[in-house]
Amino acid sequence: MISSLVLNPQSLKNFANSFTIVNNESANSSCGKNECPGPTSVIPRPDDDKVYVLCSIYLGISLIALFSLVFFLDNHKPDQDDLEKVSKTVKETFKLLLTSVEKLLLLPILGFYALIITFVTVEFARSFIACAYGIHSIGLWFVIWGVSSSIFSIIIGHLVKYIRKTNMLLIGMVIQCSSIIYLLFWSLDSIVYIIIFLAVVLGCLDTLNATCINAIIGDVFHEKLSSAYAANRFCMSLFFLTAFSLSEVLCVYQKMYTILTLGAISIVCLIIFKLRVGKSFKNV
Repeated sequence: MISSLVLNPQSLKNFANSFTIVNNESANSSCGKNECPGPTSVIPRPDDDKVYVLCSIYLGISLIALFSLVFFLDNHKPDQDDLEKVSKTVKETFKLLLTSVEKLLLLPILGFYALIITFVTVEFARSFIACAYGIHSIGLWFVIWGVSSSIFSIIIGHLVKYIRKTNMLLIGMVIQCSSIIYLLFWSLDSIVYIIIFLAVVLGCLDTLNATCINAIIGDVFHEKLSSAYAANRFCMSLFFLTAFSLSEVLCVYQKMYTILTLGAISIVCLIIFKLRVGKSFKNV
C-alpha cells in the first residue's frame, strides 16, 4: 500500500483507477510471457523524488525493527548442550534427506512451491502488473494477495477437518498450474478483474501450500520433527536461490514452462507419497 501511494502518478482521488492499461507501445508489446531479461527495461522508472521517499520510508521501518530487536528481544547465550543439539540436528537432517523415500518424494513439491512464489514476486509483478498497469500497481496487487492469504489461513483450519491434507495440496497444485496456463494466453485485452481475481486465488493457494506442507511433515515425521523441518527449510532455501537465479536467465515463458513441468512431476510424486503413507496416516 505504501509503494502504491508513493509511486502512483495520479492523485489520491483517482487512486481507484490504479489498474488501468499504460499506453506505452514498447512496453505493451513485451508484456506478459514475452518479456526477457536484458540490460534495459521497458518499464518506465519513477521520478527520483518518489524513489527517495519510498526508500526513506522502508529504511525507517527497517531501523525501527532493528532497534526493537536490540532493545526488546531477550538475550540468549548458547551453552555447550545447545551446540551439541545443533550438531546432532544437522547430522540427522542430512541423514533424513539421503535415506527417507517419503522426504525425497516431497522435494519436487518444495521446488514447485519455491518456483511459484518467485514467479509471483518477480515475473508476474514485473511482466504482467508493472508492464501493463504501471509499477505503482504492484503494491496494490500484493495488498489484495496478502489480505486473501490472511483470510484463507483462518478458513483452512476448518477445511482440514473434512479434506485430507494431500488432497488439498493436490487441488491447489492443479489450480496453480491452471493459472500458469491461463497466463500463457494472457493479453492486454483481457479483463483487468481477472488479474485481481488471480491475486485472490494465488494468495489463498500460497497459504494452502505452506500450511499443508508443514502439516504433512509434522504428521509423517513426528518422531524426527526438528530434523524434518530443518531439512524442509534447507531445501527451500536452495530452491529459492535457484528460482531467483533463473529469473535473471530465463524468459518469462521459459520459466512458466519450467513451472508446469515441475508441477506435473510434483503431482505424480504427491500421488505416490499419498499411496505410501495413506494407510499409516489416515488424516494425511
